Formats: sequence, C-alpha cells, structure tokens
Amino acid sequence: MQIIFRKWDDGAPPAHELWVRPANALNRDRRDLAVLACAEGPQAFEHGAGELTTIVVQQDPTLDDMLAALVLERQLSSRRLPDGFDAVCRYAALAREGLRPGRVPIEDSVEGVLAAIRDEAGGDLTDPAKGAKYLRDWRDLAEAILTGIERGLDPFEKSLVVGDSRFVRVRAFLQEDHKRYQHDVQNGNRWLIEIPGRPGTASGLLLTSPKSVLWKHWARCDEDAPVGKAYLFTAVNWGNGQWVFSTDPVHRQSIQSLADVLNTAEARAPGNSSGSDPWYDGKRHSYTLVGAPRAGSKLTPQQVVRIVKKWCRARRAPDRDKDPVKWLLAGVAVVAVGALAVVSLRPPAVDEDEIPPTPQVTVDDHTFDPTPNDANQLFIIGIGISDYADDAMDLQYADDDARELTQVFREESAGLFAGTADVQLITDGAAVGETGTLAPTRDNILGALLKLEDPGTGITANDLVVITISAHGKTDREGDYYLLTSGYTSLQDPRLHGLSWNSDIVKTLRRLPCTTIVILDTCESGGISHAGTKARGSLNPRRFEVALESAREAYQGNQKGVVVLPACLTLDKAHEDHSWKHGALTLAVLEALQGKVREVSIDSSADAEAEGWLPKPTDGVVQFSEVVWYAQKRVASLTQHLTPDKRGQYVSPWQSNDQLVIRKIPLANRNRPAGRP
Repeated sequence: MQIIFRKWDDGAPPAHELWVRPANALNRDRRDLAVLACAEGPQAFEHGAGELTTIVVQQDPTLDDMLAALVLERQLSSRRLPDGFDAVCRYAALAREGLRPGRVPIEDSVEGVLAAIRDEAGGDLTDPAKGAKYLRDWRDLAEAILTGIERGLDPFEKSLVVGDSRFVRVRAFLQEDHKRYQHDVQNGNRWLIEIPGRPGTASGLLLTSPKSVLWKHWARCDEDAPVGKAYLFTAVNWGNGQWVFSTDPVHRQSIQSLADVLNTAEARAPGNSSGSDPWYDGKRHSYTLVGAPRAGSKLTPQQVVRIVKKWCRARRAPDRDKDPVKWLLAGVAVVAVGALAVVSLRPPAVDEDEIPPTPQVTVDDHTFDPTPNDANQLFIIGIGISDYADDAMDLQYADDDARELTQVFREESAGLFAGTADVQLITDGAAVGETGTLAPTRDNILGALLKLEDPGTGITANDLVVITISAHGKTDREGDYYLLTSGYTSLQDPRLHGLSWNSDIVKTLRRLPCTTIVILDTCESGGISHAGTKARGSLNPRRFEVALESAREAYQGNQKGVVVLPACLTLDKAHEDHSWKHGALTLAVLEALQGKVREVSIDSSADAEAEGWLPKPTDGVVQFSEVVWYAQKRVASLTQHLTPDKRGQYVSPWQSNDQLVIRKIPLANRNRPAGRP
C-alpha cells in the first residue's frame, strides 16, 4: 500500500485508488476525517474500481488527513488499531479547527512535530522526492503515535513524542520557533482593529511570508499583542497574490464580510475576466478564515492591505519600546536569565574594566625542555563562513577574510618555522585555483580540530598552531559559546549546527603540547584585503640569521598554552567598514604582520595612552606581543567614532597560562631575502 499526494480536482478516482475525501457530498465539509475513517472505514471515502493499492492525500495535508490515511491503510491491510486510538483522532479534529487541544506544549505535540516535518520537506508534496521525504518522517511519527496509544497515553494530557530520540532534532527546532515568530513580528505590522459586528478594540497582525512554522499558535497567545494578550486577527501575505486572513476559532468571530468586500474589489481588478475563482469565504471554517483565489489575487499587495485596513478600521499599534518601564524590565529579565542572543563570536559578558574573557578555556599547563635542534612547525586553520542556510545571516567577506589571514600567516612566517606551513582552509566555495578547501560544516571543522591531536599529524611542543575564525556565534543559557556553522538558521538551537567552545573546541586545544593562537575577528562581516607589495627590511644577513635563531630558541624555551585575541567585549559590536574592506581586527593583524603599519590617532575623548604606532622590529622579527600592541591601538582608532563612549572596540588578549610569555611567540619575518615567499 502506497500513499501519494495530489491536488484535488472534480473528477472521480481511477481504478485502485482511494482518496482521503468523503464519498458522500454531505460529508465534504467534515473536519474530522480520521474520526470518519475509524467509524465507517474505506467505504466512506471516494475510491476507484478494483483492489485498492494507493491512498491519495491532498497536497498540503493536515494531521487529520494523515491520521485518516493511516487508519485506512491499516484497515485495508487487515491490521488492527490499538484500543483508544479514537482519542488521537478526536485530538486531530480539534487541531484541524485551529484549536489547541489538551495541555501538551506545542513543541512536544504531534501537530507541532508534523508541522516541522512538513516545513523541512518543503515545497509541493506532489513532487516525488519531497513527498517521499515527508512520508519517511511521517512513518516515524505514526509509529510513535501508535506506540504511545498502546502504552495508554492520553494525547490530550501526555506527549506521544517526548523521549523518542527520532524527534530530538525536530523538537529542538520547535523550541526555537518562538524566536523566529518574534522576528516575523518585527518585520510585520501590528494593528489596533475593530472587526465589524464585534464591539471593542482588538489586536491585529500582518505578516509577510513568516519563517516561523507555528506562527498562528504563537500569535494567538502573544502577551505582547497591543491589547488582549493575543492577536484576534491575523493577515499573511505569502506572495504571488496568495493571502490568508483568520481569527482565532475559539472566539467564533466571523470575517465573512471581509471576503465580500475583497470579492467586490477583485471583480474590478485588471485582468480578472470572470468571477469563477473567488476569494474563499470560510464556510468550511465557520467563516473564521478568508483565503485568496486559487490562482492568486489580481489585486496588488498595497490594494489588499488598504481594503483590509479600511474593513477593520486598522490603525498602527504603538511601538513596543514606547512603554519604557515594561521593556526595560523585560530587558533586565532577559539579561538576568542569560537569554540566548546571537553574537559575532564574542566571549561571555564581563565588567568593562576586566580583560575580555574570551570563551573560558581551561588548558593544562605544560613545561617543556626541548633540545636546541628541535624544529618549529606552523599549523594554520582558517575558518570563514559567509554563506548560511538562513540567507538573512549571510556575511559578505568572512570567507575572503579567512583566505587572506591564512595566506599572510604562511608567507610572513617564512624562516621562523621549518618547511612550509601546514594550512587547512575551511570556508565557502573554493576560489579559482584553490584546492583542499573544506566546506564550513560542523563535521568538517570538528574533523580539522581533531586532526591536530592525531599522532600522525606530528605536532610537538615546539610547534605553533594558529586558528583564525570569522563567522557568527551564539552563547546559550548556560554561558557556553558556540561557533555557528554553515547549516545554522536564525534562532535555531546552536547544538544542531554549532561547535561548543567548551565541549568541542577546547577538548582539542587542551590536548595539544604546543601553543595555540586563536584570532577572533568578530564583526558581522569578515574582511577582504589586497596583499600589495611586502615591505622589506635593511638588516644585514648575519644579524638576520642571529635574530631568527634567537627567536626560535626563545619560543622553544617558552611555556605553552592557548592565547585568544578577541575583537571586542561581549556586548560590544565588532565593526567593519567598506572603506577598510576588513573587520577592524583583521585589518590591524594584517597590517602588523605585513609591516604596513599606520600612525594611530586617538581623539582626546578616548584613551590617551593609545597613541602611537608599531615600532619597526629592530631584530626583523614581529612577535605576537607587538601584533597585540598594535591591534589594541589600531582597532580603537578605527572604531572610536562608531561606539557610544568614543573609546572604540576594546581588544585585549586572554591566555590560559600566566607563565606563557607572548613576546616570545614569533609570527612574522620582516627581513626575508628578496624572491622568497
């Protein structure tokens, strides 16, 4: 027995097909098809001649439709339903009416899970591939429903999916759905309305192609609605002339008169030559729903909105932030509970007078006694993520930023480390001539980190690991910090497509015997630069060789640990600007490494101690301490006009081992012989 999806027409079913559509015309408007299937079986539904082998469901099925198909499928194959299954059928009938049956939270309910499954399948289920994916996930849900009923669970009181590992990801998605709804509201319009025939003022909400799966549920219990702690009336523009208007069925508020005025206007719209495709008046929904003509309205969106606003006497509701006491308290509450907030790879919040505590790394301190002949090797991982699954999160330059930093670290370190640097680039789409680049997925990034601790990689105490990151990040309620990878979508649980700093990244860093430097350029866009001509030094060859040997020996004798250079404090923005074509921190690091340092100018309103520029290294070797010194001043100078206090972004390194001396970490050789990379 197979299940397929099809758009209904007025014809009769062909041979061997059973349609989940009542055979009796008097039952066509029934909203409880699963109940009908349990009570009367396949004969109550339209079907063709011969043995029935295919069940056909409408192209956009409800929970009630799918349960009806499940009942009919088991009846046709002579498989019994568990006792008490009629309860879930009644539950589905209420959900189909737009009601919230029972006490189960929406994110733990079968209708919530099915809505997420439908959203993930995407598009038109008459497409075989999309329909097959939907059915695979539906089979899992159907099995969970049958198992729950067999265990005696009441769907009105108990979740049928909680505890089932198959739905952990879907439920995590739904738990974040309310935040997607809040974003939809911010992009929509909030109204105060007066529906004809209803006394008093109510709340109305206009949304455009909402990203939230359960927006209708959230709107009907939104305590931030202008009045009544809920939106009585919702209007949704899905694009291409498709509109849906509805009221909460609980209130049985008819909006049939809205369909009347829209049909009158539609008849006069250009290009509408017949009235055979009218606006749906909501008859089958107790007149609580109005929908656009099947082929879409010929009216422009502006015309539709004007008609609707006039019909319900809509006026714009006050902005949420007009009530300062309410929203100040709300903001305090959010901070107090550590609510999730998207940040750009910024460390947890601290007092401004403290050193920015980038993600709380705890690394075992190491003391080494290397022999003078040990060779230093440089390992670089460049991570840049511009292209996210959620287009609204896309960054402009993060991938180019990663490429530029890895290239400059590799080129400018020549002579300080043995051989050629080991580079792994993890970023969006490979550039022309670029090989070995990995897509910035969670698995690829974690795999690259794990490879560092693999004995086959051969990392020793005298090596140096540099990790550059340009992407989005998020801190969860427990303060754990996540690097958000390319599959992440806005307001999703970061565990789905993110790397935990504490659980994933630090587990690798603490096992490495050498020092690791992490550069966190955290502006919303990464940076791209033009390498230009490298500056050349003037030290004589002998002094240069002595300087290199001295730098190598100092690094070998240094303590080991992790050093993180963040772009800003947690609650500050890490800025980028078109004129820089970089994030501020990236620009500063590149300038320091390449010797393209600029004079730093700080206004009197900023820290006077920040004036100056990076002195030319007398030994021809740029140490990490010099990069930090310059980055602090340069970033403050670049961003002081962009911050409210005119102090600019605050940059300060954090290190896991106080005995690690950052002036003994060589990064760039400013006196390479001509012709050498």
